[in-house]
Amino acid sequence: MTQHHGARRRCARTTAGILTACLVLLGTYLPMSTSSATARPAGNGSVADAATVAFANQASADQAHISAAGSPSTVVGQESDSAAPVSVVLRTVSPTVARPGDQVKVTAEITNDTDRALTGLTARIAVNAVALTQRSALSAWESLSLVDRVAGSGPSPQDLGKLGPGRSTTIELTFPTATYTLQGWGPREMSIEIRDASSRVGVLRTYLMYDNGTTRTASPPMRLTIAAPVTSGTVDPADLEAARLRLAQEAADEGRLDQMLQVARTGKISLAVDPNVIGLARSAEDDELRAWGAQFLAATEATSTFALPSWDTDIAALAHAGVSSGRMRGILNTPVAGEWKVPKSWGEGLAWPADGVADQVTVAAATSAKRPYVVLANGTHAPLAANSAESRADVSLDDETARTVVADKVLSELFTSGTDLAPALRAAESAEADDSGAGGAEAGPAAPQRSGAAAAQRLVAETSTIVAQAASHPPRALVALDRSWYPDADAVDTILAALDNADWVDVAPLGSLLASDAPSVERTPLQSDKPAKQELDVHEVSLIDETRTRVIDFSSIADDSAELRRNSLWHLVTPLSITYRADPEQRQAAVDEGINYAEEVLGAVTLVPREGINLISDRGDLPIRVQNRLDTDVTVTVLLRPDNPRLTVAHPVSGTVPSGKEMDLPIPVEAIGSGDVTVTAELLAPSGVRLGSETSFEVRVRAGWEEVGTWIAAGLVGLLFLAGIWRTVRRGRSPNRATVEDVRAATGEIEATARFTDTAGPTTAGTAQRTD
Repeated sequence: MTQHHGARRRCARTTAGILTACLVLLGTYLPMSTSSATARPAGNGSVADAATVAFANQASADQAHISAAGSPSTVVGQESDSAAPVSVVLRTVSPTVARPGDQVKVTAEITNDTDRALTGLTARIAVNAVALTQRSALSAWESLSLVDRVAGSGPSPQDLGKLGPGRSTTIELTFPTATYTLQGWGPREMSIEIRDASSRVGVLRTYLMYDNGTTRTASPPMRLTIAAPVTSGTVDPADLEAARLRLAQEAADEGRLDQMLQVARTGKISLAVDPNVIGLARSAEDDELRAWGAQFLAATEATSTFALPSWDTDIAALAHAGVSSGRMRGILNTPVAGEWKVPKSWGEGLAWPADGVADQVTVAAATSAKRPYVVLANGTHAPLAANSAESRADVSLDDETARTVVADKVLSELFTSGTDLAPALRAAESAEADDSGAGGAEAGPAAPQRSGAAAAQRLVAETSTIVAQAASHPPRALVALDRSWYPDADAVDTILAALDNADWVDVAPLGSLLASDAPSVERTPLQSDKPAKQELDVHEVSLIDETRTRVIDFSSIADDSAELRRNSLWHLVTPLSITYRADPEQRQAAVDEGINYAEEVLGAVTLVPREGINLISDRGDLPIRVQNRLDTDVTVTVLLRPDNPRLTVAHPVSGTVPSGKEMDLPIPVEAIGSGDVTVTAELLAPSGVRLGSETSFEVRVRAGWEEVGTWIAAGLVGLLFLAGIWRTVRRGRSPNRATVEDVRAATGEIEATARFTDTAGPTTAGTAQRTD
């Protein structure tokens, strides 16, 4: 890890004041007992040389110190004391596992972390003769400080000369195993000590793994499983392109996902993948991201891969909120982005609680939700025996059994410290921000907390002590990495190569570990019901669960119900992602946004309120208007409930309302009597579930008025007809009516008659009168 010179100087000044006191205390309390172990001279019956005798004498004192070391807490920081003026980083050990006669070559990088030049520097490699067989002894050795003892004997120091302030150099030291007889099989303390003319200024403590080929009994190798989760981080369903952009950046050269691809291709690292990582990548428009998705998918086929819950849902939060097993299964299997489907080659039924920490409630809920394979880590349900690393454990539940796998905390931290770039990247970003504000130089390249070589040597040593203390059956151990793991692919290769050289350990897939039997091992009990502080509040989880159920019921109305359901569920489920535990404020905002989005969808199809309606016939249709604001056609059913039996509804009516439209659905009704009736209208999905809120309106029922009105109208028409006749008769002949004389005059008949009369002679008065 990159450190500032000023910080180192402050640490050094603080430490300098207590060095003398520490030396006195160490001299007082250093155990003086001796060991019965003896050293054998090198060769066949040859007399031991001076180096071998000194090596054997030192071994007795060192064995006494190891025996009294106790069980200090595990230290998995840097291999060089951070308070030392000179930092020492292990780069290579070759061979990783030394055998009789090997020349062990060790390279290390030393850096002057002071602001002054150091002169007269020397480097010395030393190894203890006695093998370590207790895991606690390994931790004790690495936890020693700058002024504590170093390993036993070794070749003469190598001169380094002068090293300027802030400068680094690489050194190579050799330890000849033939010269110094090593006892038995197993790891032993190895140190590289850097001194100036007067004192020790730096030290590296690591291990030399030695296998003499005879001491270790032939037995099946232990099985070591290394599993890594692959998740997408926080995702805003309203902006999936932003999520794809972030994935594209991480999939670029040297990015997190690019490194994860290189790790997956080894075939040795088991994977637990959020399906949406692949779904987002495979449905992206970015060609490079799609290509990464295809390559990563191909890599998953060559290693043991399990599917995590969709969007990496926080199972513990669901369990503590009391979400039913059926609903939990639905949440955990939410549709994947891009409609991508999990391949059949991936394993199913895996649950990986946040940080691997879970209680009985969480384990039981996961098992009920058809995810009985639960990964536990960070000391959860760990074996009580100090040297045990057994990872398979069955947890008995009321009706079922959970097949948990328990990660070894020490092995997991060791692997992480040697391969994880994330902590150093965060420190580098922080340093760069500080330096930018002060006008300083850019931060150096990030590196893991310890080198891959140092982690490899410790892991080889740890596995050998596990095997040495194991019972007759080969133990099974699990390394569980964190969701934030940013792998250094080269460091991973270094560790895997070291494990390949250790014939007492095999790297095994997660699938075989889950399928194995659980040995009888005493373990720390699981807590009954203890939610984590970082979990989403129970009330919020319950609200999400209830809203999700309403959305599923509602979605049956749409012609494309899957699309409608998918978008809404993403908004509700993504806030349940484990990654949101790191940012509660952002999570709450996501919850509120998801609920609001779902409520808008649920309120997009509604009944339009009506004013009073008149019904004047015995039978008729009541028009009920439905509004659809969705971008898909919907099929709904309208149900009417009158509050009075004088109005009855024949049957509910279903209809399809076009997208973005309003439409009247005629509901047939029958009136038995007259009066005002309040009618309640409900909108139902095809499944029968009520949609939205009901609405009421008044219907003025006037049964039979239509027939009465018809007779009244007919009577009025008849009266009008009779009145017209009577009026005509009553008024008589009109003075304007033409007479016979008028007709005759008009036609000339009168004139002709007059001429005829004049010719015939006068008539009598009586005759004239009759003529009139």
